[in-house]
Amino acid sequence: MADQRIAKRIALERIHALLHRHVVILDVPDETYVNDINAYLLQLQGDRRPNAAYLAHLQPDLNEDMRAQVINWMIGVADEYNLLPESVCLAVSLLDRFLSRNDIKRGVLQLVGTASLMIAAKCEELRRTPKAADYCDMAVDSFSVKQLLRKEAEVLRSLAFEVGDPTVITFVRRFTVVAHSQIEFQTSSLTLKALTQYLSELSLLEYELLQFWPNLIAAAVVFLARFTLKARLHPWNLDLQHVTGFRPPELRGCVGILQDLQCGRRAGNADLVRIKFRKRKFKHVANLTPNEIPDNFFEDI
Repeated sequence: MADQRIAKRIALERIHALLHRHVVILDVPDETYVNDINAYLLQLQGDRRPNAAYLAHLQPDLNEDMRAQVINWMIGVADEYNLLPESVCLAVSLLDRFLSRNDIKRGVLQLVGTASLMIAAKCEELRRTPKAADYCDMAVDSFSVKQLLRKEAEVLRSLAFEVGDPTVITFVRRFTVVAHSQIEFQTSSLTLKALTQYLSELSLLEYELLQFWPNLIAAAVVFLARFTLKARLHPWNLDLQHVTGFRPPELRGCVGILQDLQCGRRAGNADLVRIKFRKRKFKHVANLTPNEIPDNFFEDI
């Protein structure tokens, strides 16, 4: 009965997640309806935010490198099973939220990360997801199926089954509709899509980015991706400013961290992420490195 209740709660949150994921990228003619959806997502991202300082305040046995390593591994597992970027981003959000309220030992971190990925996949994937035994195999039997299922239930209870978090990819999907519309970017729309996904997943490894809300990170991702592909064009315009709600000066700090990640000046343990996005299906975007962004691109437009 307990397993059935857990399955039902996950199913309900999955429906919720799918609704907010797809509805936000639709070109709905009713502007009021779109505004209501965006207002709801903005409120929800505030309600579902992790503690941006949880490592210092609650996790004496963990550090930023350990967090980055387990997220890098989670992205590698997701790539092995062709999971959606929504699953990856949601898994990291669940991991950070769980760690914001539960003190754990370093030996349990991979187990918590795996449970978070398993929950996220059940919420986001439209097809059959990996079984618990598959995740255990990827972890080289570091834990048993029974331990994984118990941890999954513990994570769900700790988060009160609230697992439909808006993430950076939720907002990137919305913003790239506008980012693609400019004629100069229409011929490179697939590359822009792959690059925004790469920067979104790369951002997950950087603990310092928890200080920013997901919609701001998403706006910074679009800003940097457009600059990477068309360095001579201003990466921002009034349409993007309207849909994101951010001016270039407000993005500068986040864009700087993202560019450091992109250039390898941060997250040296992001090897699986970089390998993933060097593949042909992702247009080899991990091989792209931008120039330094001119100061005037961060001025008001």
